Amino acid sequence: MSNIKNQQSLRNLGSAIERLGEALKEPQDNKLAVDGTIQRFENRELLWNS
Repeated sequence: MSNIKNQQSLRNLGSAIERLGEALKEPQDNKLAVDGTIQRFENRELLWNS
């Protein structure tokens, strides 16, 4: 069962990295995009640690 959880975690990490790549394409002066990106990864960290 741990192997399944590890595989899911790796898929989630890959998805997070992909989304970060998308966010990095946004202009840095777009404060809403910057704040949204930060919030997204804060939420993922909370989920990762639970």
